[in-house]
Amino acid sequence: MTGTGNVLIDTRPIKSFRFNREFGQTGGSDNEFFLRLFDAGHLMHWASDALVYEDVPADRATTSIVLKRFKTQGNNYRRIMQARGVIKNKPLFLARAVFMCVASLPVAGILWILKRPTAGDWIKRSVSNYGKLFKTTDRLYD
Repeated sequence: MTGTGNVLIDTRPIKSFRFNREFGQTGGSDNEFFLRLFDAGHLMHWASDALVYEDVPADRATTSIVLKRFKTQGNNYRRIMQARGVIKNKPLFLARAVFMCVASLPVAGILWILKRPTAGDWIKRSVSNYGKLFKTTDRLYD
């Protein structure tokens, strides 16, 4: 997918592009938007050394909100890739998601016990793959 945390954009050549409202409450509209821009031939440059600061309210910095976000990110990924025609074999895509969901948990558990910070990456991998499996009604935004 795309990185959209630090964007400076000249809107003049893209006036006809709009964020997809289908992602308004689940997140993912920025990724979908920038993928469409890329498909239309607009150049984008990534600044990997750019610093990004984002205020996160305390009520959104909970384990349940973070896990819900991981799940909706996986679901948004499936929705975007399916709409783009990237998923050629849906049963294989779903089988891989099941495998990754299940296989990532023991790795996360071992890394958690060993107090490795990468345990969170494996938890995210598991939960986001779970999100690829089901249509979600989870709303991250009102």
